[in-house]
Amino acid sequence: MSRYVKTPQYVECSGIYTASSAMDVNICVKHRVPGNIILVHGVNDLGTSYEAMEHGLCEGLTTRLGRGYIPASYRMPTEADAGKLEDEPDFVFFRRAVTEQTHSPVIPFYWGYRERSDRVKKKNGEYTDRHGNRVNKDYAKGGGPFANATTSLPDMWNRGIGLPLAVEELGDDPIRPVRITPGRMYMVLAAKRLAALIAMIRDYDERETVSIVAHSQGCLVSLLAQVFLLQDKQRPADTLILNNPPYSLDDDLGFIWRAARWMDGSDNTDPGMAPHYLYLADSQTLRARLDTLINIVKAVGEEGRSHASSPVFSSLNEPEHDGMVGPTWEASADRDNRGKVYLYFCPQDATVALAGIKGIGWQGVPDSQRGREVDETAFHWDGQLTKKYETAPIERRPLAELGDRFYQRVFSQTARMDARSGVISYEKVGLPRHHYQLRAAGEDDLNHVSPSERKHRENLPENASRDITGEPLKTPVYADLGAASEIKPDDPRLRNADIPAERRGGPMERITPDDASGATAGKNGIRRIWQHHRLDGVDPSPDWRSSRDSPAPRVYKGRVRSGDMETISRRINAGREPAQHYTVHQAFECLDKSSHSRVEGYLVERDELPDEARLRWQQSYAPKSYHSAIVGNKANHVHVTAYDVAIGSGKASSDPRFYAYLCAVADWRFKRGVGKDILSDGRGTWSAFLDEHEMHWGKELESRRILIEGTMNYYNTGVLPALPLLWQAVKAGICVCETTNGRSLVPD
Repeated sequence: MSRYVKTPQYVECSGIYTASSAMDVNICVKHRVPGNIILVHGVNDLGTSYEAMEHGLCEGLTTRLGRGYIPASYRMPTEADAGKLEDEPDFVFFRRAVTEQTHSPVIPFYWGYRERSDRVKKKNGEYTDRHGNRVNKDYAKGGGPFANATTSLPDMWNRGIGLPLAVEELGDDPIRPVRITPGRMYMVLAAKRLAALIAMIRDYDERETVSIVAHSQGCLVSLLAQVFLLQDKQRPADTLILNNPPYSLDDDLGFIWRAARWMDGSDNTDPGMAPHYLYLADSQTLRARLDTLINIVKAVGEEGRSHASSPVFSSLNEPEHDGMVGPTWEASADRDNRGKVYLYFCPQDATVALAGIKGIGWQGVPDSQRGREVDETAFHWDGQLTKKYETAPIERRPLAELGDRFYQRVFSQTARMDARSGVISYEKVGLPRHHYQLRAAGEDDLNHVSPSERKHRENLPENASRDITGEPLKTPVYADLGAASEIKPDDPRLRNADIPAERRGGPMERITPDDASGATAGKNGIRRIWQHHRLDGVDPSPDWRSSRDSPAPRVYKGRVRSGDMETISRRINAGREPAQHYTVHQAFECLDKSSHSRVEGYLVERDELPDEARLRWQQSYAPKSYHSAIVGNKANHVHVTAYDVAIGSGKASSDPRFYAYLCAVADWRFKRGVGKDILSDGRGTWSAFLDEHEMHWGKELESRRILIEGTMNYYNTGVLPALPLLWQAVKAGICVCETTNGRSLVPD
């Protein structure tokens, strides 16, 4: 029995149908969607790839099932947008709009970090958190800061990165800066809400099918959500598809990254976690990393096996499923993906290849892996009266141990020559099971990116291979890693672009308006520029003999003379709003070019105004890292992801009012408001949510109401609600926590 009030089916076509005879009349009703597909983005992300993902999934499912599915629309940045400034780009771009025509199984999930209101700062016209990480005008950041990504689940309870300035220089990338970061428990909040969302779908109808398609840190948020579901004795998602996860089986992260874990970054902790950071002061062991993943995959697999004899999949073409599939669909020609976990990895990913990450989203899951485990028979009591164990080296067989419910696919653009035929070709996705060579002997595995993207990156091991276990596709396809936004190194637009040499040489992408705002708030966000100011009249020059050549001949070619900076600053700022005043560093009087006896203007070196800097960044380009190359290309979802998601009952997302409720709960960005207010930028308020979804909110579990309202309060105040601490997550024995320095949290 459903917890919620269900909406009766409704007609798709306009108009009223009446019978002109005693014969039956057919009326057009929307067919049911084939399940519920939740998208989960990563760090430093507003869901920028959701359009490609949803549009690709709907198109691919239309082909797979023989029924039409229509995606929502998204407000994507255009070339024209690069030349104008929005008051707050986060409130404009990548926003989703559902219309009457939308008929989609996709539920986009949004999460992030919110700074406390009393700790917000302002730099270069942009709001930042206490550490200088850019936040929007709601003091929030989608996905949280880039540098807070984790390689294991326990680290989502960890303090943020604490970096001395010397190490912070590692993060000179204006788009993906590495600064001191806040505590990470906002990720735990996201995982709890995602778990609640899955449970809500199942409470609508117990036979509902749920797939998760996640990217980057969103993969770890999704994995942790399964831990919370299993801990509460609830069913996990049917299928997980993990794109480019930073999750790592390597427990040696190197000195710099280990140091960044334990350094006190002043104010990079979460309330209530102080006693537990002891257990997170070093890298998680191989045993902890692998056993946690095994436990989750096993639970998802068992969920799938429990439905092995279920008629849901084989009967999808029967009337009870309301036309979910077309008349030519046959279960025997399709694939039941319930109970499976897929890994999509990309050897070109220069983000998950970072030395402190070395994630499986870059190198895949190996047949063999060496690392460490805690020896619980050998320990001593340390000065803090806690057990500190010895650690021992181990060698594990990750792929075999993950079992037959774990599949991996490689998306690669590495060109290889066939030794027998001499033909150069690329890897196809969807071939029968085979081994893929990560890197041939002598092969440069970083030649596809600019020099700046090669810093602090690991190299793939030479002659190592990965067992590609993903099921064969009916039509194997080449991975599309290009994206419409990719700009080739020889593109004319880059010829005169102001791009440092080390950022050239690889493909580039236009900097989006939200990233431009983040770059403006960075340490190199504002530049000094030269500007020539003409005078309405002319002033006499008392001493033309002290003149010199212009220090900025591209701006002014005549003779100049040093001027009084205070006087010139006052003149050029006259009539300007205080926020638009120029900060002048050098000032010269420009002499007339004929006699050099009169001052006809001023040449000044000044700081860009914040809006000038943001506009410059919007019109600039950044090196492509390939981290979003799989999810950001629609074709990959049309031809691959749409065939790996589970299909089955989709009543929850077929009910228009309940679907709207699910999509609302999946978005954390509620503003407090009065009555039915809608903000000027189109965003809804908490009051509007309560009014619109009263019929479902009134039936909601009290624990979920507290969680959802706590998320709203967090978005408005930066104060986290009560959340489970690490030891509580370890209690159920699914998430394993032990570190390479001998700390272990043992479940009761």
